[in-house]
Amino acid sequence: MLDVVTGFGVLNEPFANCNITVVRDFDQKAFEIVRRNIPDAHVYIGDIFNATKWNDGFWTSPTYTKTYLDSHYYHVFDERPRHLSPRQHIALVCQRQHRQTIACCYEDENEMKIPSKGISRIIGEWSASFDTLVCDKLDDVMNGIATTGIALEFDRVIPKERRQFLERFVQA
Repeated sequence: MLDVVTGFGVLNEPFANCNITVVRDFDQKAFEIVRRNIPDAHVYIGDIFNATKWNDGFWTSPTYTKTYLDSHYYHVFDERPRHLSPRQHIALVCQRQHRQTIACCYEDENEMKIPSKGISRIIGEWSASFDTLVCDKLDDVMNGIATTGIALEFDRVIPKERRQFLERFVQA
């Protein structure tokens, strides 16, 4: 099956307030099922939107090779940074999300100098959207397609300054 299925995400985006013990138990059972049936498949574990919860040696065993802590970075769902300037949005990505990205997967959780022999890290989802919720536009887009066959705003002209910002934001 590895020519078709290369990996499994066992639980996509568990809520941030989930009991980590329950989530870890679920992940462990799912991990064992995947490894028993497709030993070489990759396994993706959701980070509950806080990678530091996983930086306690839980996944340091070599048993967890081909296992990835899966993080999803979406600025659009966070109201707090909406007031930031484009430069500040990019700084936020370069500073906060860089720290979040390296905040996992070390055997020496405080020093963060010895990478885990087990779990690795992946940013499995992210978006360039920072100020417009797609779900807020979804009804308009779908109604446009249903009535005229055209998805509204899909052919809009994006101002040069916004295109430049979005390019830098994505690069960051």
